[in-house]
Amino acid sequence: MVTPRHIGRYEVVGRIALGDHKELLLGREATGRPVAIKRIPPEAGRGSNARHPNLVELFELVPVDGELYLVEEYLEGENLAGLVRRLIKRREKIAYALAAHMLAEVCDGIHAAHQAGELHRCVSPENVFITYGGDVKLLDLGIGLVDPDSPYRSPEQAAGQPLGRQSDVYSAGLVLYELTTLRRAFADGGAVGANVPPPSTLVREFPDHLDLVCMRAIDREPANRYRSAAEMRDALLATARTLGLEPEPGQALASKLMRLFGDRIATKRELLDRVRVGLPLGDVVPAEADEDVDVPVVVRSERRIPPTPAPPMRTIVVGDAPPPPLLPVSETEHTILRNSITDLAAVTTPRLPVEAATAGFRWGVLVLFVIAIGAGGAAGWYLRIFGLPF
Repeated sequence: MVTPRHIGRYEVVGRIALGDHKELLLGREATGRPVAIKRIPPEAGRGSNARHPNLVELFELVPVDGELYLVEEYLEGENLAGLVRRLIKRREKIAYALAAHMLAEVCDGIHAAHQAGELHRCVSPENVFITYGGDVKLLDLGIGLVDPDSPYRSPEQAAGQPLGRQSDVYSAGLVLYELTTLRRAFADGGAVGANVPPPSTLVREFPDHLDLVCMRAIDREPANRYRSAAEMRDALLATARTLGLEPEPGQALASKLMRLFGDRIATKRELLDRVRVGLPLGDVVPAEADEDVDVPVVVRSERRIPPTPAPPMRTIVVGDAPPPPLLPVSETEHTILRNSITDLAAVTTPRLPVEAATAGFRWGVLVLFVIAIGAGGAAGWYLRIFGLPF
């Protein structure tokens, strides 16, 4: 696809990322201020009117040659998916109080969207952005396309049912689960809604209060979750305070990112300096950090496991009745039983009254044969012990 040199009043400097659903470009205004420009597919939304410090600021929607481009503020930082991978790579974790603060900020952004009459529908680690200054922003409100195989969808979303605010609460709970355990709850959309073990069973000394918040948010039943993102935010903030949240959590988060992503921060700032003075862009920093790092998965989808074929089994069918499950029998036992059934089929004439008792006895023996076969092929044993003729 050919990228235009200009989109509205913005000069396109280069491409930051290219994905299945959108293209992300780096642009600049005449003043030199950098902006992010997203190419969005026609079936996507047209952005959002919601405004909040925890939502990325949208500037305008510009059509160019039949394509739509959304211009928004350029953010220097990392998405939460990259943060999780970097923590795994460095064998580190984020303080629980700081994690609770981050998700409280996400919930604040979600609540602002809900107040504006919008659901996000695509809350995920990829759509949570942390700036190098310690701000938390929710991305793609109003333009996100729901991935049918996303492991962050709510159960009602996966089932195609009507959605309420608790759907976004569930997705935020999964993001909290991943950030605090460094494990993804579900492998894909096929596993969504399955029972997930509490974080405290995966991580030693996991805080009880945070465990309860997380598990309530991801309850399968919407009525059992937090009634709103604002209620979940309040629970997270209360939990963060009990865990000793620092007075300036934004600064603490900025310091954490500075230490984790110092290499990328220096490269990105050099890139932006070139953009501001009109120099060629040079090498673009990969949009996400450590994409080669795998996040462990807690619950995998059963639909992706091929069924194991049952071993071949010898079965004997009498008449049209379906056979019960039988255990294997030996060739000798099989021959004896086959001959017995053949002889029985030949007995079709009425018996004299004096023979009735004997006939009833023989029928009873046949019933015992069938029961013995179902118990594990014991018919042959029965014949060898009693030696009964037919």
